[in-house]
Amino acid sequence: MISRPLTLVLAALAVLLASCRTTDEANEVKADEKTAIAPMPTPSPPSPSRVECPVPDAVCPMDYAPVLCTTDSYRGRTLPAHHVLMAWGNNTCQAKLNLQREACRRNMLPSVLGRHECVPDPSAGHCPPASLPCPEGHTPSVCSASGYAAQDLTGEQIIRAWGRSACDATQRLQLAACRRHLDPALLRKIVCGNDASDGECGLPEAECEDALKKTVCVAGVADGKKLAVPLEASGPSACAAKQALARLACRQDLKPSRLDQVVCRIGG
Repeated sequence: MISRPLTLVLAALAVLLASCRTTDEANEVKADEKTAIAPMPTPSPPSPSRVECPVPDAVCPMDYAPVLCTTDSYRGRTLPAHHVLMAWGNNTCQAKLNLQREACRRNMLPSVLGRHECVPDPSAGHCPPASLPCPEGHTPSVCSASGYAAQDLTGEQIIRAWGRSACDATQRLQLAACRRHLDPALLRKIVCGNDASDGECGLPEAECEDALKKTVCVAGVADGKKLAVPLEASGPSACAAKQALARLACRQDLKPSRLDQVVCRIGG
């Protein structure tokens, strides 16, 4: 027969063991509690650009009738002439697909492009120019074409383009001709030389998103010297006007960053 004191000791021991848990068991319970309490993460919806770009391939007819497609508006606003989207293709189907791909390349959403127009390709299939590998090296260059077919080009007609090298600038010159609805194969009197802007004029322009208020910008000084005739350019917004002023500086072999005393006014 078990004595009463021993019975009390055994009972107390049983209660103590029942109330104890190992460290691992306690951690498992805590982990289970955390798992039960923590809310399920909400998956982030894919960004529109990732949904629309890249543009998937589509089955287009095999007919060959070169077409140029363009659109001059995005998100309901008119694009400056310099930023109009242009794309070429062997037929209308391919040109429309390429227009969407051009939008993606410029970080635009194809679904909010404005109304597009497709016409027979003025270059007869020579646009866009083939992209050829250029030798390595960085020698900022500018190329110009002062002739087209049998015609001489003067003043604003002269086509210019800037690039990392003469090879790169030549290819950009051909694309510049395409954007003027010309055939790059008919460019004449092409001359290339060192870029006085040291590469500034070959940089891509950002898409303007500021308020649409016609603006005129004027620069009176360049490289610390007063200009005999101030540079003046206008655009549908302040951003577009400043970009037009920079392009004008480039055409006069000036560095856009060296323009000074620039004044912009709304309304022209």
